[in-house]
Amino acid sequence: MKQVIFLGALLLGFCVHKATAQVSVHVRIGPPPPPPPVVVVRPRPVVVAPRPVVVVRPAPVVVVRPAPVVAVARPVRVVRVYR
Repeated sequence: MKQVIFLGALLLGFCVHKATAQVSVHVRIGPPPPPPPVVVVRPRPVVVAPRPVVVVRPAPVVVVRPAPVVAVARPVRVVRVYR
C-alpha cells in the first residue's frame, strides 16, 4: 500500500514538475519587448470640384458598310449606297 501511495506521489510530483516547466518556458525574463511602431495615416486632401462633373459617354459607333458591288456590263456612274 505504501508503494502505491509513493508511486502516486511520485507521478503527481512528476506531472506538477512538467506543468511548472512548461509554464516557466513561456515566462520571458528580461525587459519587455518594444511596442510596435505606430504608423500615422494622414487623410488624403479632398478635392472639391467647382461645378458638378458630368461624364458624357460617346454615342455607340454605327458601322456603315457600303452596299455589295454588283458587276454591271456597261459602265455605270458609281453611287455609294449606305444601309
